[in-house]
Amino acid sequence: MDPDFDTKIRASFAKVRQDIQIIKEEIEKLKEALILQNKSNSTLKEDVGYLKQLSNELRSKISTISIGNRRVDDDDQRSMTMNDNAKQLRFLLENKFRSLTDREFSVFMAIYQLEEEQGTVTYQDMANKLNISGSNLRNHVLSLINKGIPVGKERLFNGKTTFFIKKELRNLNIVADLIEYRQHKTFKQ
Repeated sequence: MDPDFDTKIRASFAKVRQDIQIIKEEIEKLKEALILQNKSNSTLKEDVGYLKQLSNELRSKISTISIGNRRVDDDDQRSMTMNDNAKQLRFLLENKFRSLTDREFSVFMAIYQLEEEQGTVTYQDMANKLNISGSNLRNHVLSLINKGIPVGKERLFNGKTTFFIKKELRNLNIVADLIEYRQHKTFKQ
């Protein structure tokens, strides 16, 4: 038998073994991503259940409001209802922020601060501020979005992606409370 043929076959099998190892590693990465996604889905299901309950409560309150002079809510009743809703939303957000890792929280804060400073936030802006790689940053941003943190993402025509904090969170003004929680590990009630 030709020694070159033997060498070529061995090299081919070595290449196949490398390819199989690469495929195994990719499968493991996909498994990890799937596990993370399943955890995120279960959290979202819990949140959806809570929001459905809240929605049903709001519907029942709305059904008691009439157009005529009978049973008209006064301003105090409306403000109490709005305060209750804001408290419930705040509680829901605080629970979501409890699930964040320190790095995810730092990515969230980078988006928040950079948006205040310069208006638009890109991956490059965040990577420069946090001194982490773009691919690592993408994973953290995706995790934030999957965990239901109110981070918005918009793809521009030039192919760049910008990020922003949704107005609902900015209007609640709870970022200071969230930072304090991260420092002291307790939310204000």
